[in-house]
Amino acid sequence: MTSLQDEVITLKHRVGTLEERQDLEAGLAASRDRDLSVLGVKLKQLEPMFQGLQERLAEEAQTFKQHAARFNAVDQVLSQHTARFDVMDQVLSQHTARLVALERGQIELKQGQDQLRQGQDQLKQGQDQLREDLQTGLAELNGGQRALIALLTRMFDRPKTAE
Repeated sequence: MTSLQDEVITLKHRVGTLEERQDLEAGLAASRDRDLSVLGVKLKQLEPMFQGLQERLAEEAQTFKQHAARFNAVDQVLSQHTARFDVMDQVLSQHTARLVALERGQIELKQGQDQLRQGQDQLKQGQDQLREDLQTGLAELNGGQRALIALLTRMFDRPKTAE
C-alpha cells in the first residue's frame, strides 16, 4: 500500500502544483487582459494622431508632386540656359579676339591721351590767365561804374537853375 499512498501523495502534490499554476495563469491572463484593455485605450487615443499623420502624408505627397512639376520646369529652363551659354561662349570667343585688337590700339590711345593732357594743361593755363584778365577787367569796370554813378548823382543832385 505504500506505493498507493505514495502515488496518492504524489498526485495530491501534482494537483496542488497544477492548481497553483492555474491560479498563476489566471492572474497572468487577468493581467494580460488589463494590459490589452489599457493598450486598446491608448490605441484609441492615438487614432486621431494617426489620422492626422495620414492627412499630413497625403498633403506631403501632393506637395511632392508640385515640387516634381516645378523641378521639371526648372530643368527645361536650365536646358534652355545651357544652350544660351553655348551661344554666349562663342560670342565670348569673338569678343576675346576683338579685345586683343583693342589692347593693341590702347597703346596708341594712351599716347593720344598724353597729348590731350598736355593740351588740357595749356588750356587750363589759358583759362587761368583769362579768368585773371576778366577779374581785372571787372574790377576796372566796377570802378568806372562807381565813378559814373558818382558823376550822375552829382549831376542830378545839383540845384536846378531857372531857365
